[in-house]
Amino acid sequence: MIKGMCLAEFHPTAGPKIKYQIPEEVFSKEDLDAIHPYIITKPDLKERLITLNTLGKKVIGCPVIIENPKYARNAYIFNLFFVMDSKTETTKYEPVVKKLASYLKQIEVEELIANMAQGPILLFSSLCTHRPSSLSFFTKIITSKNCLAKFNQTLPHSSYW
Repeated sequence: MIKGMCLAEFHPTAGPKIKYQIPEEVFSKEDLDAIHPYIITKPDLKERLITLNTLGKKVIGCPVIIENPKYARNAYIFNLFFVMDSKTETTKYEPVVKKLASYLKQIEVEELIANMAQGPILLFSSLCTHRPSSLSFFTKIITSKNCLAKFNQTLPHSSYW
């Protein structure tokens, strides 16, 4: 069973941080500190599914790295990952995690292109400021009992939905 979902990113000065989570406190700073090399990864693991069974939880995510000189450190690294009970079978969630990672990357790249003259745009602030509906979209993924079937059918178009 899914316990929650977190969006983590690599902050250029503070390092790996959880920027958003549903529900609040499903994943602590201490949890992230213990496994951050598998959440905010090196380029070798970008866009690959990573499943960890640790700290009494199972975590499945797909880290994304977008390289562009507009970002501090020339890259933006993030991971939207699910937190589950440690005994949960994650196979059925893998396509959802991959789709979400791809979708969020597409949103960020579109925002980056649209705002090139304004400097770097970070995904979390972009989602919260420009598309509050996206946060409710993520909440629906977590709370819907039929989220997998619905999610695999369609995603909204990413250009300012």
